[in-house]
Amino acid sequence: MPRVVTTPPEGPADPDGTKAGGWWRQAEDPQRVICDVCPRACSLGPGDRGFCFVRENRGGQVISTTYGRSTGFCVDPIEKKPLNQFYPGTAVLSFGTAGCNLSCKFCQNWTMSRSRDVDASCEFADPETIARAAGQLGCRSVAFTYNDPIVFVEYAMDTARACHEVGIKTVAVTSGYITPAARADFFQHIDAANVDLKGFDEEFYRKLTGGRLEPVLDTLRWLVHQSDVWLEITNLIIPQANDSPDELQRMCGWIADELGPDVPVHFSAFHPDFKLTDRPATPLQTLLLACELARSAGVRYVYTGNVGDREHQSTHCPGCGRVVIGRDGYTVGAFDVRQGRCRHCHTPVAGRFDDAPGDWGGRRMPISIASFAPPEPPPAKPSSQRPALSGRQEKLVFRAACRRVTAVVRSQTPEAMESTLSGAAGMPVYGAFVSLKRGGQLRSCCGFLGQSLSLCEALERAAVRAAKDDPRFPPIAPAELEELDLEVWLLWGLQPVEARGEDRVEAISIGKHGLQIARDAARGLLLPGVAVEHNLDAKGFLKQVCLKAGLPPDAWKQDDTALMTFEGYSIRGRLSSGSAPDEPTAGKSDVRPASVAGTFYPATAKEVDRALDEMFAERPQPESCPAVMVPHAGWVYSGRLAAKVLSRVEIPGRVIILCPKHRPGGAEWAVAPHGSWALPGGRVESDPELARQLSEGISGLELDAAPHREEHAVEVQLPLLARLAPHARAVGITIGGGELSSLLRFGQQMAEVLGAMAQRPLLVISSDMNHFADETETRRLDRLALDAMETLDPARLYETVRGRRISMCGMMPAVIVMETLRQWGRLGRCRLVGYTTSAEASGDTGRVVGYAGVLLG
Repeated sequence: MPRVVTTPPEGPADPDGTKAGGWWRQAEDPQRVICDVCPRACSLGPGDRGFCFVRENRGGQVISTTYGRSTGFCVDPIEKKPLNQFYPGTAVLSFGTAGCNLSCKFCQNWTMSRSRDVDASCEFADPETIARAAGQLGCRSVAFTYNDPIVFVEYAMDTARACHEVGIKTVAVTSGYITPAARADFFQHIDAANVDLKGFDEEFYRKLTGGRLEPVLDTLRWLVHQSDVWLEITNLIIPQANDSPDELQRMCGWIADELGPDVPVHFSAFHPDFKLTDRPATPLQTLLLACELARSAGVRYVYTGNVGDREHQSTHCPGCGRVVIGRDGYTVGAFDVRQGRCRHCHTPVAGRFDDAPGDWGGRRMPISIASFAPPEPPPAKPSSQRPALSGRQEKLVFRAACRRVTAVVRSQTPEAMESTLSGAAGMPVYGAFVSLKRGGQLRSCCGFLGQSLSLCEALERAAVRAAKDDPRFPPIAPAELEELDLEVWLLWGLQPVEARGEDRVEAISIGKHGLQIARDAARGLLLPGVAVEHNLDAKGFLKQVCLKAGLPPDAWKQDDTALMTFEGYSIRGRLSSGSAPDEPTAGKSDVRPASVAGTFYPATAKEVDRALDEMFAERPQPESCPAVMVPHAGWVYSGRLAAKVLSRVEIPGRVIILCPKHRPGGAEWAVAPHGSWALPGGRVESDPELARQLSEGISGLELDAAPHREEHAVEVQLPLLARLAPHARAVGITIGGGELSSLLRFGQQMAEVLGAMAQRPLLVISSDMNHFADETETRRLDRLALDAMETLDPARLYETVRGRRISMCGMMPAVIVMETLRQWGRLGRCRLVGYTTSAEASGDTGRVVGYAGVLLG
């Protein structure tokens, strides 16, 4: 029998903010599951996320990926939800998460609800902490809002239970787009709901919300007739969309007939936002007409919203017509309700009331939920393993280091690092360094290794020293802050090298190990990145750590010299990107700093230009071509071949570069959100709007800078593109994994996103071929992969590379691009421009990497 899951399984959430979800079933294909939380019934293959983007098929079950991860907390007046007849004047603690199961073109919270960066600006809070915060802040209720709680139903239910245990009421601000299967369990824990009835026409719902009307109407009926939830309805009136008197009259009649006269209705004014900016704000007269139509239909409690209209924001007695709850905006004045009745004529007034109103007023007070969390437990004994930080926590670590460096340099009072690091503050680490660079050159680097400290204390120590106490450099000046790049190195696994003499070379793995050396009073340490950045082999690395310690360059061979290895990884970015307090980032245009200049290609503008002059000495007449594949090794190995391919094609105004994800951290599929890419002596502009469109239109693709911080496979192509097409914009996408079905779906969805563009971007597959077999075997395996590409069947390429174990690192980007072209009807041919291996440059035929240049379409 296919598996069917209703209520969520018992058990705590995982530290990364995921939890086993409820309301799903196994599909006929045993690899797929169907999510039954909302009427979309998304069918999810392995690793797929639903339309909401936050419910995922992981290991054959639906997982909620935003459990405990909020986009922010704020204390609001309850009237702001809007709920006018549910404990008026009281404070409500409001929060939401990322994700939504509708796609309203007029969404006013789209930066949160449509976010593909689940980690961005997140605060972690467990249900008990939220309940505790509400109680301490004097809130009468907690509201699940900003995005729809339907998509974080497990988190909302657990929070509601925790609130009820301490006498806090709960509120759902929702579209009502939920299935009967999930509805009863969810609303069992809800005291009041404001349901957004967005229109009264199926065509309106289909075109402007991406949903259907009937499931919402069914939810409204159920709430009134089969639950104890207090209900109020909001209708956002949009000019030229749902504002016709006929539609408003039909909707009001349905509410009065189906739900009864006592359900309050709020008619709210639209203002241009998100994707609906082609029309004006709603005139007050339209709202007043809607109120009159509602009263004529028999609705007793009618309000206006998003406008200054004191008369229609107050509550009137349905008996005598007097004001029983007076309001000025969100502030409650007169209150003439006694035991649920009008004080003047004793007519019942529908709602939930205390004997007196609250006195919160119209204030809006953002809070830091971390300050209400219980104290962190003492640090545990460190292990020899890499610190288990989530992507969200890595961002917090980087932000905390940036802010501390900035505060020290500017002589400002620093904020508490514990609040920035949230739940990661007490994590034990065995070493940490903060490194600052200016124009790619080291400006400061300080830290420690070999002592167990909490992450908070370790980061504090390293950041403060890097800002002012590196003895090799003067303190950082305030004027330098905007020009600095910052790296946080977290270290572990300190181990002595037991080998002696020349055998010590074999104990060193470049890219994995850092080195620490000691003899007598001399000490030296080099981080793992030093060997990579300076292209050192093991002997060269050993020599440099000796020189760092002030020892002879061959001291590492001596038995009286203690040598140790350790491991580490870095979190890096522009210092200024993490130094300011949290603020909305929509519309910002940041710069991704050059990461591999000086290693994969020259470090200075002059050297880059000289190399490009040589690579583009011959320029053929370019031809129209929708896609290419180019290698991405260092220019000394594959630069000429990449230049040869790119010079053959016409380069339009936009280029999308898809490459493998070579480093851990961040989203599995990530499009770079940056405004531009820094290069020696200049920069290449990106296209953040196109990046956003891709992230919204492709399931599983996230706007995430983390995977692009150190990724070379995009960066090495940018100087070539800049020479050929100086005004072209480049968007980078890293692909970290995926089964064939998900890659094909990626290609299909990318074809849809780009298909309507007047000029489609050039698609660039950045890929090397087989890695590290000998010359003969590498050429044989690469021929098999290229033959598969020439069949013009992306599935054939996938199966050949996987089945033959060919280490073609960009196979998955190639499958995506080939499927995109196939959807466009442009996958007509595959032409090999050239092929070579690393042996041509190195002379070593025993362990080579293959490189191919291809024109597609």
